[in-house]
Amino acid sequence: MRPGCFLRLLSILLLLNSPALAQTPLPEAPSHTRHAAHVDSGEKHNDVAVFVGGTSSEERQRFTLGIDYERRLHKYLGVVGLIDVAFGNGTSAVAGAGLGIHPAGELRILLAPAAEITDHETVFVFRTGASYAIHIKNDLALAPTINFDVNREHTAVVYGFSLVKRF
Repeated sequence: MRPGCFLRLLSILLLLNSPALAQTPLPEAPSHTRHAAHVDSGEKHNDVAVFVGGTSSEERQRFTLGIDYERRLHKYLGVVGLIDVAFGNGTSAVAGAGLGIHPAGELRILLAPAAEITDHETVFVFRTGASYAIHIKNDLALAPTINFDVNREHTAVVYGFSLVKRF
């Protein structure tokens, strides 16, 4: 991964996690339209997730690790930063930032422009995906996840599970 790309992504994540932004209350929907998980005023607005799974592209399967951060701006919308690394023959990384759309309950739709960085080149990809958080304990959730990294030449499928910590 190029140092410039990593530093830009890191600065975005740090800005989104600044104390001033983290203490900003989210606008609330009218009480009759709120989902049960969003009723109490102590709702958590930040998610950090560690991803473990695989990447399938061009008839190759690779082990993949990743991390992402989401700051919820509203009940239905969040800003997401992500980094995934696919290991194996030809290690590559995907880094990007985009939107997390939450249309219902714990379902998240991800839309994120990103850069796929390999040993030989850096190409633009657009990541679309979905995950569903299943609460396992207080502020922890397990989220089955599937993403599609699309560019002009190929589509990679990234699948697995994320362990999500809410704060």
